[in-house]
Amino acid sequence: MCFSSILPFVTLVVAVLGHGGVYNYSIGDVWYAGSYPWLLEDDQPKGIQRRWWPDPIQSVHHPYLACNRGNPLAKSHPTQHAPIRAGENNLHPEFADPPKPIQCVGPEYSWVHATGPLIAYMADCNGPCDKFDAEGKEVDQWGSRTDVGSAWGWDQYTLTRTGWGVRIPKNLKPGNYLIRHEIIMIELMPPQFYPECAQLTVIGDGDKVPGEEYLVAFPGAYSMDEPGLAISGDLYSQRGHFTFNYTIPGPPVWTGGN
Repeated sequence: MCFSSILPFVTLVVAVLGHGGVYNYSIGDVWYAGSYPWLLEDDQPKGIQRRWWPDPIQSVHHPYLACNRGNPLAKSHPTQHAPIRAGENNLHPEFADPPKPIQCVGPEYSWVHATGPLIAYMADCNGPCDKFDAEGKEVDQWGSRTDVGSAWGWDQYTLTRTGWGVRIPKNLKPGNYLIRHEIIMIELMPPQFYPECAQLTVIGDGDKVPGEEYLVAFPGAYSMDEPGLAISGDLYSQRGHFTFNYTIPGPPVWTGGN
C-alpha cells in the first residue's frame, strides 16, 4: 500500500482539540461528518473518516501511524466516499460550526500547540477504501506526500483556525483514495503525531500516478534521524533559534503536474 504527498486544495473543515484532530470535512458547499472519538462506533454518524483517538502517537514505529487508531479499535471502516474533482476544489481545516446534525466542539477546545508541520498524503485504494488495509502487514507502501504549499507551516495556531488548503493534483488518475492529513507537534521530545484518514472518490480526466520514489509506508516513512524530527524538544534552545531552514520529514512531494 502506498501513500504519496500531494498538493493541497479540497475543502476539509477541521475542529481540533489540544490533543485532537479533524472532526468534519467540507468539499465545496457539502459537509461530511468525521469520526467522533467520544462516541462508540455504533453511535457514529454516517461519514467519510476512519476511527481515530485524540491522544498523540509518539513513535515513528507505531503500528497505527498510517491512520491513527480508535479506542477501542474500529470493527469496520465507513463505506461512504466524498466525491471531489481533481485540481478544482479546496479542502482546508478551520474553526467552523457545521450544519446540524454534524457536531463540532472546536470553539470550546482549541488547538494549543504552535509549532510543527502540517502534511497531506494520499493512497490509491485500488477499490473501495473501506476494504483498504492501511496498516496491513502485507502492505509495503502507503502513498505519496502532496505539495501543501503554505500548509508546510510553523503557525499551527493560525492554520487550525483559518484553514489549511489542500488541492487534489489536477492530473491524478480518478479513483478511490484515502487522504491522510497529519499535524506533527515538535515542541517536545518525542514529537507528537496526529494523523487521520478520510475516504475520497477523485473525479477527473487525469492519468498520472506517483512513481516509486514518492511512495512510502506507515510505519517506515519517518526516521528520528531526520532533521525535521530530530530537532523536537530543542525549538527554544540555541539550536532551535539558529535553525532557519526547517526540513519537512518524509518523502519528496508529488505535484502531479500541477
